[in-house]
Amino acid sequence: MIRVKRGRNIRQRRKNLLNQAKSFVGASKQLYRLVKQKIQRAESYNYIHRHQQKRWMRRIWITRLNATFRLNNYNYNYTIHQYFQLNIHINRKISSQLLLYDNFSNLKLFNLF
Repeated sequence: MIRVKRGRNIRQRRKNLLNQAKSFVGASKQLYRLVKQKIQRAESYNYIHRHQQKRWMRRIWITRLNATFRLNNYNYNYTIHQYFQLNIHINRKISSQLLLYDNFSNLKLFNLF
């Protein structure tokens, strides 16, 4: 039977895992068993938070919009409802950024109703 030497492959795999764990603290970045566990946990949290971040950002955009609407004696719910009745579909991300950098353009939208 042919002898199979796997030394290089295993070293390469371990080296990759240890490189991923560079920013970890203590034994979590040095011991291979711990590194495997910590990286697996980190990747699962990374997956979860990538999806949650979309929700968080949308919440921030709506909060920004609501704050500006309240300065003009409206609220977010009423204003969005009016936009949909006028068949104006706004992008919450873009309009919240417009509020930060160009408040005048959104004041034009208030004059529609």
